[in-house]
Amino acid sequence: MDLENKRNDKQKLELFMATPVLNGMNISPKNCISYDKPDIIVPKDNDEAIGIEVVSYRPTNNEEAERALYKEVLYEYGAKLDKELNKKYVVTVFFHDAELHSDINYKNMKKQLIREMENCRLNSPEKLFNEYISSVNLCEVPNLAKTFVGMIDAFWGNNVDELFLEELIAKKNKKLTHYNRDKKYNITEWWLIIFFPTTERTDFSNFQFDKEFVTDYDHVFLSEPSNLYKKIK
Repeated sequence: MDLENKRNDKQKLELFMATPVLNGMNISPKNCISYDKPDIIVPKDNDEAIGIEVVSYRPTNNEEAERALYKEVLYEYGAKLDKELNKKYVVTVFFHDAELHSDINYKNMKKQLIREMENCRLNSPEKLFNEYISSVNLCEVPNLAKTFVGMIDAFWGNNVDELFLEELIAKKNKKLTHYNRDKKYNITEWWLIIFFPTTERTDFSNFQFDKEFVTDYDHVFLSEPSNLYKKIK
């Protein structure tokens, strides 16, 4: 059966989120069955199966507005350089802290980001006090139609929100009772995979709970797009 071609977009995303863990545990994603309650079924050789629930770590809940702001700021800054300079460039903006709080004033934030980019480009002494941007690099490109500005998160923080993570695990734990009612597959092992999107800029490699957390899942994993994962239970 061609399982891959039968997956819808939601199921493909769930499998992508789980893939770092699956690869690390020597399980081929192609052999996994996309399901509902739980998200993924992994058949085993002895007629048993692993049930995997996948959830995204997103404590800021600000992704759409954040992306829109950065896209708008970078576009405006490129237009500003085109107007002021005689040459066209590919501009790389390095952020040392790109996470925005949910209660920010976007109009004021846009002004601040453009001001910080100028501080860096002009090597102004004020760049030492930049809150979000660490450097701006310009590379002249002949025959470029217009200046292109892109961003790179220069540093990720080891800033896992332990309380949010614990609440997320507890919330998914409550659903296990409902999952166990489905007897189509003989699920004898339950995994929870918590996926950290790139937009969170969170490094969980050194994370560990300060206290023991309680869950009925047999294993709990953290994963991220760069194919890294960490088992926390």
